[in-house]
Amino acid sequence: MLCRHFGICGGCATQDIPYAEEVARKEAALAEALGRGVPVAPSPKELHYRTRMDYVFAWNKLGLRKRGDPRGVLDLEECLLVSPEAWALVLRAKEAAKRLGLRSYLYTAGVGYLRYVTVREAPVSGERMLILLTNGTDPLVRPLLDEAEGWADSVVWASTDRRADVSTGDVVETRGRGWIEERVGALRLRFGPNSFFQANPWQTERLYAHVAERVTGAVLDLFCGVGGFALACAPRAASVTGVDVVEGDRRAVRGGRRGRLPRRVRHGGPRSSAGGPRGPGHPRRRARGAAEDPLRLVQPEGARDRAADVPGLRGDGDQGLRPLPADAARRGRGDARPEVTGRAAQWSCLRFSSLMRVRM
Repeated sequence: MLCRHFGICGGCATQDIPYAEEVARKEAALAEALGRGVPVAPSPKELHYRTRMDYVFAWNKLGLRKRGDPRGVLDLEECLLVSPEAWALVLRAKEAAKRLGLRSYLYTAGVGYLRYVTVREAPVSGERMLILLTNGTDPLVRPLLDEAEGWADSVVWASTDRRADVSTGDVVETRGRGWIEERVGALRLRFGPNSFFQANPWQTERLYAHVAERVTGAVLDLFCGVGGFALACAPRAASVTGVDVVEGDRRAVRGGRRGRLPRRVRHGGPRSSAGGPRGPGHPRRRARGAAEDPLRLVQPEGARDRAADVPGLRGDGDQGLRPLPADAARRGRGDARPEVTGRAAQWSCLRFSSLMRVRM
């Protein structure tokens, strides 16, 4: 089944080949890059699987960039990456924005108002969130919020005044809940407008289980998002510390451990509460494992500093962050400040050379 926009739209690249061939190509690419065979687990859903899509609103068009032309926008009539229900939500927002006279944002000139319409979906639970990103905080979008309040479980107005073409911003106002909840196996995970969550929930449970069955001892879940890996690893680990820079994610992990996992999962971040890396209950032990999502190679600004607040890590030049000796880690947070120099200082990403690696 081909999308009517395939070949022009820059969103998809392989809809014209059988899915089995796509999987085979990925296995070949991984084998060449890693020097060994790597089996790829096919998704049970080939289409309508994504939990988030960001659609740009420019030149009065709502859609994705044209293939090979990042300055051009294709006005989409359909998108097979999200569910039909999620796409219907996007179309309603597009129609209402034009009817209400909300100006689209011209990212090439830095002028205009409505920049992005984003849909987030928890396909298993059936919950959806609509995010409207504006240029600045002029309240022109409020009539659209009023209409959209009855369309989704959560409607979020976010804004940014950055000239760069970004699809996320600071939350200005929320209608309904500020989060939606997804079920992944036995876990119930809440994520907000800026939270990181896996793109394919039907593969997520397999991914969590694959990592969880290989961990022991104390585990760091770096850039943990809503804490899926942390919560999945908690039954086998002595303790789990999650680190992220998104405040909503830290609250989600603390909420996720309530009742079922009261003491095993801890969450780090700036000015974290008791039980975090600066709280009185933090375990002063070296981590034996680290989980980092490989898709997030470029991390948010300041992520390295937040991660370095976890006792047992230090900055180490081009190697990013690595464990301190056990006796140094016990001396407290003062010895865990980052000392990042060289190439690593140019990128908000982490590489690890001394933590346990999980062969996947």
